[in-house]
Amino acid sequence: PLVGATAVNLSPAVADELSLPAGDQGVALTDVERGSPAARVGFQRGDIVVAINGDKIASTEDLRRIVQDRPRLWEITLSRGGRIVTTVLGG
Repeated sequence: PLVGATAVNLSPAVADELSLPAGDQGVALTDVERGSPAARVGFQRGDIVVAINGDKIASTEDLRRIVQDRPRLWEITLSRGGRIVTTVLGG
């Protein structure tokens, strides 16, 4: 579901560039290609991926590791506009 999204490690500079709250943890989506699977399921620029399937995402390496496992179900927790949102998608 994240195909077409560009993820980067969250840093103060990235948070400032995307106008994100200071102190958030996770991986920030800096771009979501129009028409991509990520866009079709509703991911947006500035979303912060916090956890996938209960595993905390602290870096792009964490994200890469989980995505490579290709789980059947994806429970994705993200922060958007200061709110925590969890969605479950089939894989």
